[in-house]
Amino acid sequence: MGVSRASAAFLALVIGAMLVAASVAAQTATGTSGSPAVQTATSTGTTGTTTGGQPLLTQPSVAEKAPDKAVELQLEWEKAEIERDRHQLEERKFNERDPQWERLFSSPGVAALITSLLAIVMYWLFTKPLEEKKLRDAVDTAVLGYVSKLEELESQRDRLWDEVVIARSTWLLEKRADAYKALWGKLEALSLYPLPFDFKYSDAAGVQEALKEWYFGGGGMYLTLGDKASPRSRERYFALQRALVKLAKVTPANDPEMIPNGATVSAEDVEKDEAEADKFLGDEGTLPDDGFRRYRIIRALGSRLRSAIVEDLGTRGDLATKSLAKPS
Repeated sequence: MGVSRASAAFLALVIGAMLVAASVAAQTATGTSGSPAVQTATSTGTTGTTTGGQPLLTQPSVAEKAPDKAVELQLEWEKAEIERDRHQLEERKFNERDPQWERLFSSPGVAALITSLLAIVMYWLFTKPLEEKKLRDAVDTAVLGYVSKLEELESQRDRLWDEVVIARSTWLLEKRADAYKALWGKLEALSLYPLPFDFKYSDAAGVQEALKEWYFGGGGMYLTLGDKASPRSRERYFALQRALVKLAKVTPANDPEMIPNGATVSAEDVEKDEAEADKFLGDEGTLPDDGFRRYRIIRALGSRLRSAIVEDLGTRGDLATKSLAKPS
């Protein structure tokens, strides 16, 4: 609204003062005795009587005045009579007025009501806003304290979570390193430098059995999961096993050596072998008829697996420069 609290309070005080003044005036007026008696005048010579404490006007005797003053005195006396009658009429009207409002405002109950109304107005204008402000301040303080405590708890939670993640990552890295170290040794037979010229089909079957024992002996739990498009150690492990299974099916009865004496492998051959090896990530992989070519594909699959486990451990790079994403 357009009226401020201060203006409304000042207006309420002025109205209360006016009502109190009216009440006091009414009590003063009603405290006097009733209507004063109407003065009456009698023409009894030069002496006058009093009615109600006021002297009556008397007509002077003509014999006491000079003849030229008689008319003038008579006129003045009549004017005085008229003025007295006018005052008496006004006083009668004043005494005969309706005292209803004076009685109303002079009533103790009305005065108490006015006092109560003023107290209510003062409460709503001043006391209640102060109480509401105190309540708002208390609520704001409580909310700020709650928010501060919540932020502190969230900070503690994040710190504890970081400690848990670090501890778990450290434990997992140690376990994976031990498992991968054992797996690395089982791939020794599938080397490129130097070529194992005495490698036979039965040796390939031995690698397959050693890998199976490593996997089910607990090492398989630490292989990392990827997919065909982005293969990781688990996909590389099973690609090698698929090729070894197919090699076992085409093993000759005489179990010959797979690498001829003096054979070499060029960089171009390695690139072709790795392309053929990647087909074993799915069901598209096939083995050629030549034993040396079969060995080169098996060797390429073993090399891919070793590269995957090195990537999992981060041992061929500066681990400190790798960004570690915080888990969500």
